[in-house]
Amino acid sequence: MSDSELREPIVSEFDVKAPIEDVWEAVSTEEGLMNWFPIFAKVKPGPGGSIFYSWGSEIEGEATIEIWDPPNHLKSAWMAGPTKMLDEFYLEAKGDGETRVRIVSSGFTKDAAWDAMYDSVTRGWQFEGYGLKHYLERFAGKKRFVIQSLRKLTFPIPEAWEKIMGPKGICGEGGSVAGLKPGDTFKWTMASGDPLEGRVVIHNSPQDFAAVITNLNDAYLRVRADHPCDGGELNDLHLWLSTYELPETEMKALESRMDAMLDAIVPRAAAPASS
Repeated sequence: MSDSELREPIVSEFDVKAPIEDVWEAVSTEEGLMNWFPIFAKVKPGPGGSIFYSWGSEIEGEATIEIWDPPNHLKSAWMAGPTKMLDEFYLEAKGDGETRVRIVSSGFTKDAAWDAMYDSVTRGWQFEGYGLKHYLERFAGKKRFVIQSLRKLTFPIPEAWEKIMGPKGICGEGGSVAGLKPGDTFKWTMASGDPLEGRVVIHNSPQDFAAVITNLNDAYLRVRADHPCDGGELNDLHLWLSTYELPETEMKALESRMDAMLDAIVPRAAAPASS
């Protein structure tokens, strides 16, 4: 496929207050990856090796490593149907223990069928990039426990968003995301009865909300609604809460309460059967 048939690469660039060796470990090892990115990872290091990523059986896949140049450059390739996709991490030591991170995703065609995927990955790296930075600057080397809920939506995204972030959802009675900007603080009680206090990182209603949750030891929350990337009929809801250094039994109980809350307002819908 010629370059003229491809969209501009998606680029995310930011600085992390962590040594380059720590950043390399976070993007290239199983334990490092699972502490900020996928729920499960399996790495066969080196050129020709592979990285398997999984967020559950519905979202997983394997990439082949094309460039393995510790601690500066990692390039991997994966297939979306017949189309080859590339993800690259460029790391540059800046001195004083800081590292510049540049993430580049490419291979997206200009076909309209790729609109949802291109938008999803663009927004996704904004969230994941901050997640990498947050992990390395606040919890480097600490094991993560993830609360997650992935479900298909029977509602249009704006309607589902109002339910999820409304009085019977995450914001609870009297809470609202309206007008919140990155850096703003909030204090809510979710409809599950659990308090939620934090600082906004990303707010893009009706599709993205991310925040550092200060009353849960700076856990990292993301709520995301997506149009289907696979050409399906149902939209997607993804909720993640990355927690660190909190009792796992308590986090599993919180996950159950949050799931029950979401079930009451946006029940799980089965994806249509393929023909």
